[in-house]
Amino acid sequence: MLATELVESAEELEPHRAEWDALAVASRRPFAAPGWLLPWWRHLAPPGSALRVVLARDGERLVGVAPCYVRARRAGLSELRLLGGGFAHRIAPLAGLGRENEVVPALAGALASALPRACALRLEGVDLGADWPAAIALLCPPRRRPIVKVEARLESPTLRLAGRSYEGWLGTKSANFRQGLRRLRRRLEDEGVELRLSTTVDEVGRDLAAFHALHRSRWAARGGSALRPGAGPMLDEVARELDLGSRFRVWSAWAGAAPVCTQLFVVAGGELAYWNGGFAESWGRFSPGLVTVLAAVEDGFRRAEHRVDFGGGADGYKRRFADGSDPVVWTTLYARRATYPAARAIAMPRQARRRARTVAGRWLAPEARWRLKRLVDGRGPR
Repeated sequence: MLATELVESAEELEPHRAEWDALAVASRRPFAAPGWLLPWWRHLAPPGSALRVVLARDGERLVGVAPCYVRARRAGLSELRLLGGGFAHRIAPLAGLGRENEVVPALAGALASALPRACALRLEGVDLGADWPAAIALLCPPRRRPIVKVEARLESPTLRLAGRSYEGWLGTKSANFRQGLRRLRRRLEDEGVELRLSTTVDEVGRDLAAFHALHRSRWAARGGSALRPGAGPMLDEVARELDLGSRFRVWSAWAGAAPVCTQLFVVAGGELAYWNGGFAESWGRFSPGLVTVLAAVEDGFRRAEHRVDFGGGADGYKRRFADGSDPVVWTTLYARRATYPAARAIAMPRQARRRARTVAGRWLAPEARWRLKRLVDGRGPR
């Protein structure tokens, strides 16, 4: 019988970080690691939130973590959400390999008894094929099982690295792809642009500052960046928490003292997950984003990583690198109680906005999608 513990403060989690991180590595969940989620909690948690992390132990050994929080909503209702949900994808409860069947019920039972009782479990950007949401639902008696509503699905291009070489992978791509990227890289080198992976505190500090500047500049005329102010301090903390150049990889291109492009990746257990990036518009004709991502992919092959996950959204540049797709979904499990009508009413505007963005993503150019996103989120154009 597993013992569970409900933790309600980040400070109480500190003694468990190493074991928690080991579970994230074993599960190949970069964005479920404490070095990513706890900085998110400290800097980006929504107002009115309370930490609800469940730990499951077999004796002295940590075998499961449910990284959650509860957020108060209108009408005295609250919903349970995963830490970092919506900010990164594929966040999930963690279980020791082969122990999912016993860990998931233990975690779910502890969450169900936590106060305040949540009217819904909101899952954002989780694996389409994940079986743990259904397992949680099946823990309830048939007449009390939650009502499941799938709000959106997003393609997420991936590239398998395991068992292959960089040259072998390139050989599967078209001659136009290979020659085009080599030509772009030579042109950047001819312009004095240097590609690098940040490996020191000074380098990552400089490159993260460049990332924020490039991201804000690129989207200033398109309605503004979606990154909230707390993202900067959060990423600075992530850089201190995760091993630079290994678990937190910041790839950049610089022309002397001028930043050209910066791309951010987080790694765990051979899963190389792309998070975000930015580039200088004045260098757009050289496609520095493609060249920098290619450097990260080549490095991933060299390190014998398992897979590159390019994240939600079937953008053209992601599809050019990918050889598969592992979709993510937004799903809400509503408690089958008297609170259901009110909980659904609160969620409907959010669901309508997400559907609008999903439909727009299939037909509109990136700039138009960004403007629409700001409009449907109620922020409007700047």
